[in-house]
Amino acid sequence: MSNLQSTVSILSLLLGMLLTALDLTIISTAVPRITHDFHSLNDVGWYGSAFFLTMCVFQTFWGKLYRYCSIKYTFVAAILSFELGTLGCAVSKNSAGFIAGRAVAGFGGAGVISGTYIILAHIVPPEKVPIFYGLNGIIFTVASVAGPLIGGAFTSNVTWRWCFYINLPLGGVAIAALLLSLQLPRSSQPAATPVLEIISKLDLPGCLAITGALICYLLALEFGGITKPWNSSQPIGLLVGWILLTLLFAVVEWFQKEEALVASRYLRNRGVLACCVFVFFLNAANYVRVYYLPLYFQAINNASPERSGILLLAYIVPTSVFTMLAGGILSKVGYYQPFLLVGAALVTIGSGLIYTWDLNTSSAKIIGYQILAGVGDGICVQVPVTAVQAFVDQKDLATVTTLVLFFQLGSGVIGIGAGESIFSNRVIQSLARDAPGTSATTVLQAGASELRGVFGAGESQGVRRAYLVGLHGAWILTLALCGAAVLVGVLAPPISILGQTGLRSAAEADPDTSTDTGSNPASHGRASGMADKEKEGVLVVPGDKAPVEVEIVGSARGS
Repeated sequence: MSNLQSTVSILSLLLGMLLTALDLTIISTAVPRITHDFHSLNDVGWYGSAFFLTMCVFQTFWGKLYRYCSIKYTFVAAILSFELGTLGCAVSKNSAGFIAGRAVAGFGGAGVISGTYIILAHIVPPEKVPIFYGLNGIIFTVASVAGPLIGGAFTSNVTWRWCFYINLPLGGVAIAALLLSLQLPRSSQPAATPVLEIISKLDLPGCLAITGALICYLLALEFGGITKPWNSSQPIGLLVGWILLTLLFAVVEWFQKEEALVASRYLRNRGVLACCVFVFFLNAANYVRVYYLPLYFQAINNASPERSGILLLAYIVPTSVFTMLAGGILSKVGYYQPFLLVGAALVTIGSGLIYTWDLNTSSAKIIGYQILAGVGDGICVQVPVTAVQAFVDQKDLATVTTLVLFFQLGSGVIGIGAGESIFSNRVIQSLARDAPGTSATTVLQAGASELRGVFGAGESQGVRRAYLVGLHGAWILTLALCGAAVLVGVLAPPISILGQTGLRSAAEADPDTSTDTGSNPASHGRASGMADKEKEGVLVVPGDKAPVEVEIVGSARGS
């Protein structure tokens, strides 16, 4: 490719990534208005979870399509799927149609994200690949800031549907530019593979099992205590189905081995496992926070969607700034565990302070507590994605990145679903005390942005108190999840990631050039022992008590 073609291709890839990243948060400030239009407050969890569910489950699915099919046209198919889903959201007439559109958009978005990483690995010089991967992280950071603002502006000044219409022309530009400019090297072209063999490699049983498990989980939380008692047959049956299908998924993944959605051999490594679990807990809390803070601003403070997006900046801007600062500092100091501990501790404290908000909390506390949580989040949120690369070989970076994305996006399904269930159940329970005689169904269908318009002055005050009780329940969940992240951070291997590519630790370096091994004979002996183990086929993880056997697989570059 010429320099112009390469530039246009990269910009088109980044545009597709930006559109997908925006869809993660753009509806957060629009949700209260959407719930009003569809009379569907109890569906809030689905609006976020449907997108996260399909994006999580189908990451590896798309990765395998890229391995066996034309990378260029597979990526175009992913963008088209994303565009189809966003169009469905834009024209939806009811909550069910909107949720279906979100699910289809998430399916396509999974292909856009994985495809961007794979194509960059083919068209960018190897020494510059980490730079562009880092740029993808910055795009997600920018999107997290811009999403709520754009969503709030559209919702207040035009309609929330433009949160989705805007994707159509921009996605079309990305597709046209890629078709005209992208030329991949011949080495990237897959060998001809029979269709049935491709299908057998996609781990469709695993996809179906985990999708069914997560749907059962979400339905159980939607019904339990809201439309059906928790001790009735439907919630219990769905919870049992969730457990059984999760166990089935684990069994399927065990037997799929190389073709599994979740490569279990990596999770036997303490460093990889710690990074994945930390990302899960922290991001589950973050997604709940981002979705329910606008509900507080609009239902309790009577803010417009646009105003709630501005208020949310107090959380998102510090997160974005400190994400970039932490990345720069980590590249200098190398030790990632302090970032996990300090960041998770600060966001835990911030979550606890947000829990103290009431009907009349001052603007200073609303802004200040969000800043504290945002600073903590920024310090640690991207660190595991970088740190995990120290525990795998260079050629496995794409695979382990997909694994971290699986946990990160899966946390959105679990976190938002649990948050919605807690919120709705506590609102219903509180109405009997704070607004006796008020129909719980009417409250749940009214929508957060229109409480004062639906209920009279006296009644709306009681409904607002019930809302606050529900929000406190969701925020207790974020506090518990952040606390769990602190504990996981304590268990992470306390090593430096500087100079490590894969399980090639500093201990493997030439003793003449390695400060640690060259200056200490004991360290040098330990390094030699580690090297001997690797010759025997056992890869050693620094910080682990025993060597961990890991089977290396091909990355996206070689697929």
